[in-house]
Amino acid sequence: MCKVNESPASNAQTPEPLRQAWKDAPMKWYAQLVGYCYPVLLGVLLVKNLVERMWDCVLPDGSKNPALRPDAWQARALSYIEAVLYVAFFQLGHPWFPVAWLALKVAGNWQRWSQTGNVNNGIPAGTAIFNVFMIGNAILILHSFVGYKIIVWMGTGRWLRAFWAPLLIVAFSILLYHWLARFRKTAP
Repeated sequence: MCKVNESPASNAQTPEPLRQAWKDAPMKWYAQLVGYCYPVLLGVLLVKNLVERMWDCVLPDGSKNPALRPDAWQARALSYIEAVLYVAFFQLGHPWFPVAWLALKVAGNWQRWSQTGNVNNGIPAGTAIFNVFMIGNAILILHSFVGYKIIVWMGTGRWLRAFWAPLLIVAFSILLYHWLARFRKTAP
């Protein structure tokens, strides 16, 4: 039970790392809102478009091929959850979480990525699938880290950084999307 002048974060039942992160984090509600909404809404949208463009670079209309991307909606739903988790774990001072999570995801798909492909038969090489996966995950982790930094910067009054850093990452994502257009494969 909390005393009258005691915050819930200082409750004896709260683990020490969480309590310290709670004390250190700037708790301005708007910083939290912007910091989480940036990677969840804008970051996931940009990553989705980049990944679809990369699939179109692997095979003609690869982004629309259900045989190539079965249940693509699951990856999109997972990316929303991951964006929230990544920001939260960065806030809690556990930057190892995205690395550990990515290692689990890699281990789960290792067999698919070790296959050889035949582009003429519509089967991409496993390395191509792996590269699309890794680039998409890396950019989502980057957007999530910037979301975390937005919380810190807005909470400490560094508004210019909170504006320019995400703008640069968005510009990078858009430039990468347009650069990939030259590698799109077309159906014969």
